[in-house]
Amino acid sequence: MCRQRGFSLLEMLVVLLVVVVIVSLASLNTGSGAEERRLAEEVRFLADIAAYARDEAAFSGRDFGLLVGEELRGGERVTVLRFRERRLPGEREAMPGDEDAADGPLWERPRGDAELFEPLVFPASLDIELAIEGVPVALDRGGHRQEAATGGVPQVIFYASGEATPGTLVFRQAATGDFLWELRWDLLGRSEITDDPLGAGDA
Repeated sequence: MCRQRGFSLLEMLVVLLVVVVIVSLASLNTGSGAEERRLAEEVRFLADIAAYARDEAAFSGRDFGLLVGEELRGGERVTVLRFRERRLPGEREAMPGDEDAADGPLWERPRGDAELFEPLVFPASLDIELAIEGVPVALDRGGHRQEAATGGVPQVIFYASGEATPGTLVFRQAATGDFLWELRWDLLGRSEITDDPLGAGDA
């Protein structure tokens, strides 16, 4: 009578190792997919807020803009996008030590819909490239300090006349350089996302 041979300890360890590797890969892929979808939703939200700023500029008779820059947060360089509203002479909110507060039209955070116009922060895992009318634009790296020095002049402007600065924002994986999405807008401020995994189309 033949006796059945059981699994050796080595065989069981090999099987266990294979199971651990498979589970780890599955968890990694699931986490990566969830993060990519979350970022895709942020890009879509950015397009929606840009469309709202375009409409608000036309309704209010005031220019709105989008200021794109980089900041160092928690030891990582992140990309921060801020919406701005143009102030007319005498309307600018005074800052301590600012003697030229009433000189010329300047840009500040929109006074209405404060929660809607909160800054959007994209992580260091994304590389974001800005181009205006096909010309690449280097992003400022000074954060609030640079913004204060330049008056926070946006690179993208949605004019009260209904026109806008045409351009693109390209989002890539920082680690690989792989293309993810492109948000582009035309002379009338109409935006579209290329390779939008949410399938939302134009804004």
